[in-house]
Amino acid sequence: MAGKAMRVLALCARRLDDGEDIYDVEKIESGLIFLGLVGIMDPPRPEVKDAIAICQQAGIKVKMITGDQQFTATAIGKELGITDGGIPAVNGSSITNFNDAEMDEAAANSTIFSRVAPDQKMRIVSSLQSQGEIVAMTGDGVNDAPALSRANIGIAMGISGTDVAKDAADMVLQDDNFANIVHAVEEGRKIYQNIRNFVRYQVSTNVAAVSLIVISTLVFGWNLPLTATQILVINILMDGPPAVALGVEKKHGNVMSRPPRPVNEGLPSKSDIWLIFYLGAVMVIGTLLVFFLAGGGLDTCNGLPLADENSLPFDKAACDSGDPDAIAQWSNYADDRFVHAQTMTLSVFIMFQLFNVMNCRSQEESIFSLGAFSNKAINIAFLASFGLLLFFVQLANVSIPIIGIEIGGLLSTKVLSSSDWLIIIAVSFSVLVIEEFRKLIVNSKLFAIKNIP
Repeated sequence: MAGKAMRVLALCARRLDDGEDIYDVEKIESGLIFLGLVGIMDPPRPEVKDAIAICQQAGIKVKMITGDQQFTATAIGKELGITDGGIPAVNGSSITNFNDAEMDEAAANSTIFSRVAPDQKMRIVSSLQSQGEIVAMTGDGVNDAPALSRANIGIAMGISGTDVAKDAADMVLQDDNFANIVHAVEEGRKIYQNIRNFVRYQVSTNVAAVSLIVISTLVFGWNLPLTATQILVINILMDGPPAVALGVEKKHGNVMSRPPRPVNEGLPSKSDIWLIFYLGAVMVIGTLLVFFLAGGGLDTCNGLPLADENSLPFDKAACDSGDPDAIAQWSNYADDRFVHAQTMTLSVFIMFQLFNVMNCRSQEESIFSLGAFSNKAINIAFLASFGLLLFFVQLANVSIPIIGIEIGGLLSTKVLSSSDWLIIIAVSFSVLVIEEFRKLIVNSKLFAIKNIP
């Protein structure tokens, strides 16, 4: 019966003499006549076996610590897929005689522990922790409280659990269903994945913005490609909504097919840092190119930006020689051209951000496998940010009623032509194309990278 996962009870009795003291336990329990054995089956919930299989696939080691006798514990473990019977169950009497090295070996390799006393549960948990494991333990009785408290994550049963166990635990499983622990792990991994996506997007954008200012001014000696107001608009209105939308990205890929991330892994991880600078570099190079070609960083006439000399509506030679009229004409032209260059820079940088948020939905999965429009929050954020950009640029000549200032005067923008927008879209879209190419290489059979932390 024990081999069939039953708890075996022995039944016995004896006839009492008249007037015999029924409270004398020692006497009552002597001289008993054996009547037979009864096997009691307490089958696990149907979903538990699948949940354990998912845990094992996710790199989570499931161990059963029970008060049942060894044969019953082993049979239950086989039924649930916790053990194949190759490694025998460890009995509590054996644990008593283990030294620390033997205890560590048993804790690491064995999956079934039977007839375990409360202090031995503590020893098993401590042994696993000493080997660098993060231990989550479930329990319901008073005798489980010390081990629940010692574990990294103590989980008490909400229905069958005692108040002592619930107080000692870190969390309470309301319906006593082990499968819900697995669902919680899966949800936690999804949330962490979205946090990484958020960090990768935010930091890559900030790295690109800082690098753009530093390289253009300190390296090339150009004027600022973005004004302080424009940077503020980027950070508050354009950067925020797409970043928040990444937080509601649905689970994609099988997060439960990867091993747990290393305990000492930082946020961002090494792979995240590489991607942050790689994506930031693409955005910086593209934005600097647009700024340069739009006339924001060419030669100067008396310290002012200079465009193509053949297109100038005045005498360049007179301007260089110091003619006041030519310099005045040049000044008006240069100011207008520079505002155009800054508007182009602002627009292409924001579009880089909007296409980059598509990249950051996943570190390894293509936007086409995810579904380009599957995240409604990102779709809304994309359209809202793009709509605001069009409002700030294409309505630059419109005055704000109350303050009487044109939108372009407030944000240093001017209306762009359709050809300008074609350039902006084409250049900024490159960050999506380049990242898709990287993902294609990563996911190819030749360069396959599995189990990205």
